[in-house]
Amino acid sequence: MSITHRLDNWFLGHERSLYGRQTLAGGAIHNFKPGTGLTNLKAAALKKPEVMVKIPKRTGKATGLKAAANHIDYISRNGKLAVENQDGEQIKGKAALRENVIKEWQRQGIPEQSMYKESLNVVLSMPPGTDPRAVMNAAREFAQEVFKGHQYVFVQHLDEKHPHVHICVILLKEVVIPQYVKKR
Repeated sequence: MSITHRLDNWFLGHERSLYGRQTLAGGAIHNFKPGTGLTNLKAAALKKPEVMVKIPKRTGKATGLKAAANHIDYISRNGKLAVENQDGEQIKGKAALRENVIKEWQRQGIPEQSMYKESLNVVLSMPPGTDPRAVMNAAREFAQEVFKGHQYVFVQHLDEKHPHVHICVILLKEVVIPQYVKKR
């Protein structure tokens, strides 16, 4: 039995102690890709930075196109920061965002008010000192992979110690999250 296989088994046992066998039975939700136990251990020992993926909890009646528009206003700092869409286009200014993003999403079928949450907000955050360009490129690749076929915008914030990227994606169809992303 290889060291990688033994480490994978150890990590799996650790997950079971935290989340129980029922969580892992059937769906097999892992915090790591199989075969990467040794790599994960080395990264932890070398204190390599890891990204934090956060889906913020919504407050109030945050549904429909109005909620998405409000969130885009927030992440773009009311149009002062340029957002990038799924096609790589840069859009800056509140009027341009309304015309090129919000109206397009409305044409796609997102109603102004709704009982449902048609958009998803995601934050990708890295530790202080991480190269902001690397964070932005990683966020772009993440969005292209996970939200393929969806319309979304994203923008990087550098106003805090840790560089982070906000993504707002409309959900006209189901988003399939890769198995290696831990669900809670």
